[in-house]
Amino acid sequence: MIDPGRLDATEFVREFRRNYVNLFNLWTNVDRRVPDGVTLQTPTQKPIREQDLSPDLRAAASEYRERRGGVRITWTKYMRTVNGRPEEVIEDERPLPEESRLISVSRTSTLLTDQEVRVITELVVGEVEPLQRETQSPRRTRA
Repeated sequence: MIDPGRLDATEFVREFRRNYVNLFNLWTNVDRRVPDGVTLQTPTQKPIREQDLSPDLRAAASEYRERRGGVRITWTKYMRTVNGRPEEVIEDERPLPEESRLISVSRTSTLLTDQEVRVITELVVGEVEPLQRETQSPRRTRA
């Protein structure tokens, strides 16, 4: 059993980056075809807006922002799979954000009966940026 108190977040991010395959690049430059049943769009064609994500994904991102004292997240990649097969992919040629700026949020729901298995996973990837603090000019004192 995995002890959540011993998880190494940096190693998880590194493993994610090692295993990541940019499906946009694969399907447009290597295979030169999008598999049947998959919708592929770029973030320019279909922007990844947080308000369009499922409530679970929005809540996770919101909680992260609160714990970090406020950050900006720019969502750059989205994928929805059913039983491990991509159905919807939104991404372009850009690589993943650098290790210290990457955020990934996902959720999986499973339907299981004696006649059917349906595992749906949504994954969204973004880049975290600290909020720019407005610098205030020094206070003027009256002489």
